[in-house]
Amino acid sequence: ANWDVPVFPVGGGQLIARGLNAGPVVAACLKAIEEKWIAEGFPDAHRAEKIADQCVVDMLSIKKE
Repeated sequence: ANWDVPVFPVGGGQLIARGLNAGPVVAACLKAIEEKWIAEGFPDAHRAEKIADQCVVDMLSIKKE
């Protein structure tokens, strides 16, 4: 009852701005980022951005293969 629910600090538009195409790949990346963000105990926005950066790199490298 005394816990503030953390707000997920990453949105799909941020991932598109990093180079992903709108659609299922953005949804998959958002899910992966959120899972890691939760697993790490809801780190701050700076860390969430780093997680997002890595997810985008991973998704773009899969696309190239």
